[in-house]
Amino acid sequence: MCRDEDLYYYEHDRRCLCSEAFEDLPDATEDELQAQKMGDALVASIEHRPSAKEDPRFALFFTSNDVPMAAQAAVVNGILEEHNASLILLEAELAEQHTKLYNAQVTMRSLISRQRVLKAEQEYLTREIDTCRGIVSPVRSLPREIIAEIFLYFAPVLTTGHSFITKPKDDAVRVPRVAIPWQLGQVCREWRTVAVSLHSLWSACDFPSPHSHETRQQTWGASSNPDDILKQTACIERSLASVETRLYRSGPNPISAQVVDHNPAHTMPFVNTLSRHSRRLKSLFLVDPTEETIDLFYESITQYSQLRSLGLASVSSTPSISFVYPSSLTNLSFHSLHLSTANCSCIPWTQLTKYCEIKCSWGGEEANRWSSYANLQNAVDLCVHFIRSVRAPQQPVLLPALRHARLTYPGRQSILPYFDTPMLEGLSYNHPYGAGFELKLPRQLSSLRSLRVCAENCPRFTCNLRHTMMMAPNLSEFFVIVKPPRAFDFVAAL
Repeated sequence: MCRDEDLYYYEHDRRCLCSEAFEDLPDATEDELQAQKMGDALVASIEHRPSAKEDPRFALFFTSNDVPMAAQAAVVNGILEEHNASLILLEAELAEQHTKLYNAQVTMRSLISRQRVLKAEQEYLTREIDTCRGIVSPVRSLPREIIAEIFLYFAPVLTTGHSFITKPKDDAVRVPRVAIPWQLGQVCREWRTVAVSLHSLWSACDFPSPHSHETRQQTWGASSNPDDILKQTACIERSLASVETRLYRSGPNPISAQVVDHNPAHTMPFVNTLSRHSRRLKSLFLVDPTEETIDLFYESITQYSQLRSLGLASVSSTPSISFVYPSSLTNLSFHSLHLSTANCSCIPWTQLTKYCEIKCSWGGEEANRWSSYANLQNAVDLCVHFIRSVRAPQQPVLLPALRHARLTYPGRQSILPYFDTPMLEGLSYNHPYGAGFELKLPRQLSSLRSLRVCAENCPRFTCNLRHTMMMAPNLSEFFVIVKPPRAFDFVAAL
């Protein structure tokens, strides 16, 4: 017969060591659930059986010390004999059940112990298989030139400033672009040699270097704590050392830089280091630049003769930034800024081939907005995210060289009639808010090949397919995002 302490030991051991074995058990079947419900019902019925205290024949004896009569005592003794006999049978059956349970528990502990051994053996064999496969892997026979060619596929990521996604979207892990060459070099000695020898892999020089969220907050936040100050100093030194390494390994190649200017005292050493390589700087993106940083670039702007791409952004506010734009600029982007005639008068609009404006405000200078857009005569790529409805220009803005446009506009009326784009090949239009919207091409676009419309938050989306096909006879890709039931209506129309 099993003892209570044996049962307790098993329960404790099962919770601590063998819980994973019970996690793999299948869900209970319908028959098992029905049997469990019947057992619960029997337990409830037993608990609600009438007691001797409720028997009217014996009620007097629970409120007094009277001696029962002989007939009454005989009835009570009969009940006692019946209950004692039933209790003996129940204890025997309960002991038998305890014995079976104990044996099952011993068997389960043995099975779980065996399972752990098998899992350890499985992990060992898996590691050995991976190790042996690594020895005979075809990648060992790849020449360094082929490995280098594969590494160069990261070049677009390094020059555009986007993160690299290592997993599918549902479980994405974004790797900062400056971390890509370091991670490639950690695979093996051969890959590190190839990575170090490729100058273009080290062309991204961002400051601060990527760290954990907590470290970045400690680094750029104002703090008087001595420990935080030491961490800030150490983090800044690591970032500067990483920048120096990347500048050295990039060789004579053009470089791309991003500066998050949270603290001028921390950022100035990096800007000074970058200024020594100003003639190699091809792309620059400034986030929250301070006046000190802008003044430093202003003093040496003539040295940035190779600067082609410039981006200005604000995260904490929507300021008005005055910047001196080099004459070599061809790609310009603004993010969350206040634009006006004062800070845009020196932009070389006619030289720009790409222009991006995300969530920027022009205040009451809508006329200046349209006149600035009209100067984009050589732009082939335009991206504008309007934050509110705007007044229409006096006449459509002619953009004769525009090939690709990405527009986000919250107004009820389409903003497409505000532009005249005879050479447009690709159009992406996003209607972000929950107002009615009608897609209607204002003129015939014989060059339009791709049309993408996102109106998933729009309760009333209207599109005349016949009119759209007539205006874009060479359309080969039509991509629309709408909510049901409009989606079904749209598919039926197709």
